[in-house]
Amino acid sequence: MKASEVLRKKRGMCSNKTNLLFALLRAIKIPAGYGIFRVRTKEFYGDLMCPVFEKLVSPETTHIFAGIYLGGKWIKSDVSLDNDLALKGKTPFSSLNKINIGPNKMKKIKGILKRSEFQ
Repeated sequence: MKASEVLRKKRGMCSNKTNLLFALLRAIKIPAGYGIFRVRTKEFYGDLMCPVFEKLVSPETTHIFAGIYLGGKWIKSDVSLDNDLALKGKTPFSSLNKINIGPNKMKKIKGILKRSEFQ
């Protein structure tokens, strides 16, 4: 989905919301890059796996997050969940709902099979 469509609809998947974030960042000349997780779906999303979502995804799936280049370093960010849902969730995924995810936090997340990040 285009960033403008995500903004208009006020919803989207992780990749859609990351595209919108990138459009906003790049408009003010802040570099951004994609981070990609290959995850075990049920373990990563945990109690956020509603029956409808479970039917739509495979046992392994991809999750997109953002890298924002500020102050000479990459800051990891995940804007996929709204804050209320993230606070209610007790899953690895809901713990990512932050602007600056520390490196130790990333290493402790369960369900991640493979990680590819910006450089």
